[in-house]
Amino acid sequence: MKYKLNLMVGFFVVFAAFCLFYIALNASSVEPIFKEHGYHITANFSDITGLNVRSPVRIAGVKVGVVEGIHLDQNDFSAKVSMLIEKQFNQIPKDSELSVATEGLLGAKYLDLSPGFGDGYLADGDRIEKTTSSLSLEKILGKVATSFTMEK
Repeated sequence: MKYKLNLMVGFFVVFAAFCLFYIALNASSVEPIFKEHGYHITANFSDITGLNVRSPVRIAGVKVGVVEGIHLDQNDFSAKVSMLIEKQFNQIPKDSELSVATEGLLGAKYLDLSPGFGDGYLADGDRIEKTTSSLSLEKILGKVATSFTMEK
């Protein structure tokens, strides 16, 4: 009887540990191990303040990919953002526009992809040319404050 109780407790502990691991993995930004990958694209921005690796890429609010990397382009000192777009979203026009957006007033940053109307579709290694940088609340408030002080 004692052996059966120890076995049941052991199974329960292993099951609880597995559940905690599963919840922790889903709560983090770690991609599943066996997830199908898509294709990589890049874009350059003059300012991406607040955008992070693992930030979502969305079309009309639907997540279609993630930011994989952010680097400084040494040629023009812009931020080069590399993204992974999920495989099922393979008909995004090449002339699409990418902008840095905010979830709510003070929320996290994400990339908003606005599809264009061109004939060709984005493929692995393509670069989006039309980009709009992020609007920083600090910059806007700074401009408003300086405009009020200049008027006096």
